[in-house]
Amino acid sequence: MTTTRTLLHNVTLVDSLARALKPHRSLIIEDGRIKEDIHAASAHPAEFSGVIDGSGQYAVPGFIDAHIHLRTSPHEGPSDMRPTPRLAPEDASSVDLDSYEQRAQTFLFCGVTSVYDAGNNSEAIRGVRAAERAGTILAPRIFCTGNLFSPPGGHGSTAGIHISEETDIKAAVAAHAALGPDLVKVTYDEHNWGVRPLVPFLSPQTLTRLINEIHEHGLKVTVHVSNELRAREAVDAGADILAHPVIQSPMTPGFAELLATKRIPVVSTLAIGDRYFRLADDPDFVDLPLYRACESEAERERLRTTESDFQKGNRWADWMRVMTPIAQANIRMLVEAGGILATGTDQSFGPDYLRELELLSAAGLDNWDILRAASSGAAAAIDQAGLLGSLDPGSLADIVLTEDNPHEDLTALSRLSDVIKNGAVVDRSTLRLPANESVGRK
Repeated sequence: MTTTRTLLHNVTLVDSLARALKPHRSLIIEDGRIKEDIHAASAHPAEFSGVIDGSGQYAVPGFIDAHIHLRTSPHEGPSDMRPTPRLAPEDASSVDLDSYEQRAQTFLFCGVTSVYDAGNNSEAIRGVRAAERAGTILAPRIFCTGNLFSPPGGHGSTAGIHISEETDIKAAVAAHAALGPDLVKVTYDEHNWGVRPLVPFLSPQTLTRLINEIHEHGLKVTVHVSNELRAREAVDAGADILAHPVIQSPMTPGFAELLATKRIPVVSTLAIGDRYFRLADDPDFVDLPLYRACESEAERERLRTTESDFQKGNRWADWMRVMTPIAQANIRMLVEAGGILATGTDQSFGPDYLRELELLSAAGLDNWDILRAASSGAAAAIDQAGLLGSLDPGSLADIVLTEDNPHEDLTALSRLSDVIKNGAVVDRSTLRLPANESVGRK
């Protein structure tokens, strides 16, 4: 089999782990992986089957959204009328692969080259994942949980494998593991805050048994939590990742230090809460360039009017307006303690990823911390450390290029020159998005 050799030539590498820029570098890419990082003066472009000229460009690892729920219908969050909305389609018969591809391409357009779907209709999302891996659709790399584990009536139970004290946990986990999840998600949250009434949740003993059994299959576990008490119990039970920061109250410094010591990644997920009150307060954000490029005019008009009016009267939006700054302060405490932060939106739309980065900046993180969360931190949160989120030799060649230095100006990441996935430039002008339909492309 012929080896495909590509040269990404004469770029400035942005190394968030070293907190340093490395100018005049060339990356040798073989069969979709970075093989070598050499000085540009040592490179011989004529020796390669493909050359990507990176002169004047900054190279950053492809972004990773470590918490999405890929859907093709508009997001419906909590409200007084429906405090626990449905997470996923009831069956896969209603799944339109074409529509899923189009939605996934909004991430690719924005430089997100890998996503982790943290709970969905299992058959549906596994079908989308299989299509991406087979090259049938053009999309970011898709990692998924499929169904998640939840008690009957608990958080996420509409997409859940129901677990109770009487469940044969060994059999339930074996059946789920046979479907090939990349990670396993468990919910551990009684709600009882905001507009959400008290719901069932697992006992600490059952949670521990469940996590231990999942580990027996060599899989890592991400746990949905929203308060420090349950987050601590999840850590004690063996959780590998926390799917959200603590949002219900200020976090104690001791817990931040515990997470840092145990090297447990925490996924940021600020954009989902921010979206509710942002639509109420400032709906014109849907006319920003990336939103215009990725969302239809009809949907943007619905968001500006009908959805904005709804959120103005939604008490959940009011709660999120108050609690999002709490989550931001907790994230800042985690990072200051040396913990692992991962970027994730809990959404299904590429432009919201750039909003997530803005919210991390507003939380007081410096740009190096944010770049690290978008790369190595997020890779750790989806169990892909060493393969994704890095420009080191051996990593998969998922890279974004921008003309401006993102260390100095984070908004440079919303003005990408190129998106590279698996060593090949993605022709974003061919993605099936409104920006391209307006010029006759399909």
